[in-house]
Amino acid sequence: MTIEWVRRRRENRAAEVAAEHRRRRLANVVEFAITTAGRRYVLGGAPVGITVAEVRERAADDGLDDVGAEELAELLRARIAYRQPPGVVLADDAAGPGR
Repeated sequence: MTIEWVRRRRENRAAEVAAEHRRRRLANVVEFAITTAGRRYVLGGAPVGITVAEVRERAADDGLDDVGAEELAELLRARIAYRQPPGVVLADDAAGPGR
């Protein structure tokens, strides 16, 4: 083991940890949006649509400015399909992904 190998290993590990941290933060933003929409549905009774723009705004508030619309739409679709919250839909699906 050389010092260069140790340095590269630390840099690689730091990049892995940063990517995982970003993924978890983004997942929390998406879960918050779905939960909030579910609560609005329960209170109002009408189906509630979540837009990618709303979730991107929330992500930017949390410091995640580099989130792409396609990535966010994909994550939203996956989480909504997994959780199947009653009355909650991805509103952007009517116009196409990421719009």
